[in-house]
Amino acid sequence: MRDARVKLREYATTQSIEIDTIIVPNAWAAAAAQAKPGQLPPGAIAYTVNGIRHRAGV
Repeated sequence: MRDARVKLREYATTQSIEIDTIIVPNAWAAAAAQAKPGQLPPGAIAYTVNGIRHRAGV
């Protein structure tokens, strides 16, 4: 991700995101239950973010 931002800087490009929804996937509880001890940090959670990416630049 950092490499992409550095590359975009060369083109004076800016980006933002307009978030429509943020949800916890239905499968998260099962995935967390199946994780090996120490595989996920305490309190870890997954989110699915839906939105529109806006990008402008030259």
